[in-house]
Amino acid sequence: KLPNNAIAGAEDLAEDCGPDCNVVITSGARQPGNPVAPGEHGTGKPVFDLGKDPGLDNYISDNASRQWTDNSGTHYIMPNGDEYLDENYGNTGGTAPHWHVRINADHMKTA
Repeated sequence: KLPNNAIAGAEDLAEDCGPDCNVVITSGARQPGNPVAPGEHGTGKPVFDLGKDPGLDNYISDNASRQWTDNSGTHYIMPNGDEYLDENYGNTGGTAPHWHVRINADHMKTA
């Protein structure tokens, strides 16, 4: 189960991004022993994956307050502290390209 701040983060993203975005959670809390990102996803953790969407991609990249790229992909930090990792590269551990999302523990809607 995702914590309330993760659910609020997804709802706020969908609202802020508007009708040009298709915000779809493709993975949330994973079962214990799941080999994909075992330290990231889990019950009570504000971490989930979103499907890729051109409108969503543009919204995140246009609104991030900072970004950097490493071996995992390109990280985008939003003004409220939420992090979106664009796992859109060849070596994603067998998963399709997607957004790996870490919601700030103190997630609050920003104006």
